[in-house]
Amino acid sequence: VASTATNLKHIYSSSQAGTSTIRLEFEWGTNLDVVTEDIRSKISRIKKFLPDTVDEPIIIKSDISMMPVLIYSISGISDQVYLKQYVEDNIVPAIERVEGVGTVFALGGLTREIQVRIDNKRLKSYNLSSDQITNILRYQNINVSGGYIVKGYTEYLVRVVGEYKNINEIRNTIIANYEGTPIYLKDVAEVVDTYKDKRHYTRVDGEPSVLLAVSKQSSSNTVQVIDRVQKAMKGMKNRLPENIEIKNVMNQGDTIKKTLYNTLMNGVVGAILAIVIVFLFLRNWRPTLVIALSIPISIIITFIGLYLMDYTFNILTLIGFA
Repeated sequence: VASTATNLKHIYSSSQAGTSTIRLEFEWGTNLDVVTEDIRSKISRIKKFLPDTVDEPIIIKSDISMMPVLIYSISGISDQVYLKQYVEDNIVPAIERVEGVGTVFALGGLTREIQVRIDNKRLKSYNLSSDQITNILRYQNINVSGGYIVKGYTEYLVRVVGEYKNINEIRNTIIANYEGTPIYLKDVAEVVDTYKDKRHYTRVDGEPSVLLAVSKQSSSNTVQVIDRVQKAMKGMKNRLPENIEIKNVMNQGDTIKKTLYNTLMNGVVGAILAIVIVFLFLRNWRPTLVIALSIPISIIITFIGLYLMDYTFNILTLIGFA
């Protein structure tokens, strides 16, 4: 299906346990919005042929604007599960509300996981299967709407809260009745409060940490977004635990500012050298004055062209100026 996309240049695929990724590269100038909708419609037509256990396919447009413009490392708490949870619950939402921010995500740390380790011998002795245990836990751990209640002129929404609040509630879940006696989950399995297997490590200065990556919206100014995020981070420091340490790992704003400064300096030095060399060769101030005036005028006209064409300062335009 993917190979029939318009203007397709290359197609790459990779698979690993539990996931498969297909990457499409298109010819320069291809409208990604149109191509994305075309691929999405084609995939929707073949979804019925996919296995029932396959999740909904996710289609992502990869663009340079999706790359993080700012990365922080957050450390200082030895409990990596609590550290990542704290970052995701408190810092990530605050940064997402900053004007111009596209996405914010946390990398590293440990993610809490409740594992149910079934004893197959005990399970078979009660004539049960692991699928039954899975379904029971799934339907016991839900919140559902219970309709509404009208009292006078007021309408109250009713919600049945059935999610587990602690690990003991999971252990004491009734999974069956054996000869009139309730069988609890703890009778056939060990319920452990642990964390997911660690597939990668994030360390800064040799210390385990959580990385906070910030991406901007495609239409936003990189430097302005970074300045707003840094201001928001400074405002949060008083509300954060005292032992949390935040370090700036990567900042595209610094790179852009240095590039802009170097471009301006190269322009100034180049203009001065051009004027001096012209004067030394011609020994006449009139043509030298013409050259001296034409340089800033040409730059001003270039800026006007950039404005009319709705171009912005980026690496390519700065290289052109240099």
